[in-house]
Amino acid sequence: MRRLTTLLFAISLFASSCGSGLSSMKPTGSVIENTYFSNPETDYVYRTSIEIYGHDLGGILIIKKTSQGTHRLVLTTDFGNKLIDATMTNGVLTVNSIVEEFDRKLLIRTLEKDFSVILRDSFPIYSSDATDVQHFSIIGDESYEIIKGLHGIEKIVRSKRKPKAEYTFKAENDIFAHEIHIRHFDLKLEMDLKSLKPTEK
Repeated sequence: MRRLTTLLFAISLFASSCGSGLSSMKPTGSVIENTYFSNPETDYVYRTSIEIYGHDLGGILIIKKTSQGTHRLVLTTDFGNKLIDATMTNGVLTVNSIVEEFDRKLLIRTLEKDFSVILRDSFPIYSSDATDVQHFSIIGDESYEIIKGLHGIEKIVRSKRKPKAEYTFKAENDIFAHEIHIRHFDLKLEMDLKSLKPTEK
């Protein structure tokens, strides 16, 4: 309970400082590595559930690192029909193919932002009053509060003047997150990824 209270206080303090305090923070030269999707020999397979404005979407998501800074993402139905085929390169999502029902600008922009966070290789660390488990990062015009756990990143809160979304990871080691939950504060959108076990080639 004490840790939760401290975390909630830190998030509120972090959000309130986004417009002023963070602009004066300086990079430390250190980074936090995100190793959950780092192995190019592994297919990361998740059962995916997306709830957006009362509508439920779902299927099987396959993520594969193809080169440094680049991942391929393919979302299919349970029967193998392809819904989305896209490539994420350094935070930019290129849609290779998409079914008409998913071809919505809001959904595509949101997927681009969400996957640019969870697939990012590392986050530059900025000076702050953070603890050993709590760190702050600034990328472009957005800021990130990053909570580290035993096996790696446990939570990321993405903000732009105020919190926009949080990304929660459950992991049993530092190379694979078996569950990822994405919750948006400014959209009625949540996404759950539950591992169907990664496979190596």
